[in-house]
Amino acid sequence: MFREGVGFLGRALGEFMDAAGMAPPKAEPRLNLLEIKRGHLRPPGAVAEARFMALCDRCGKCINVCPERALYTAPPNFGAVSQTPIFTPERKPCVLCAEAHCAKACPTGALDPNAQTASVKMGVARLDPSRCAAHQGADCRVCYDACPRKDSAMLLVNRRPAIIPDQCAGCGVCEYYCMRRAGRRAIVTLAPAV
Repeated sequence: MFREGVGFLGRALGEFMDAAGMAPPKAEPRLNLLEIKRGHLRPPGAVAEARFMALCDRCGKCINVCPERALYTAPPNFGAVSQTPIFTPERKPCVLCAEAHCAKACPTGALDPNAQTASVKMGVARLDPSRCAAHQGADCRVCYDACPRKDSAMLLVNRRPAIIPDQCAGCGVCEYYCMRRAGRRAIVTLAPAV
């Protein structure tokens, strides 16, 4: 509600400045995908979000068996999502382990143990070329080399990474390594819109 109020005041001030002729020249609008993350990234095999929230009993078994320690409990300030399993690529990505330990440990069906690693979809990575070293002329392929679906979800086109959204698992490995090894934040992994 506070955010909506501030947004309303900002729009009202902008309209006033436009009408009074005091507004600065308008720049070309540009969406920066890295400024906002939508939703929460769930473990592999997570069912649709509404069903997930209804089934997850917040037992933490999926978190405890994750061999990479990528999953963690959403903190209390996450509202209704709190105490459910999530992962954050900048902290630790999901490596899409073939054993699907987390899904197999889930006693409620919130995580489907039959989900195939090759077809799992947790979200989608987005690349901002204005922040990417390879798109700026550097010889960098850190995200491409790290991608578990290299040559299907991540391609090199003229030595520049390109993400194929339909093939991307949303695991966050490319985002993690872009930050850790390339020292950039050129990729963000977005959860599915709910």
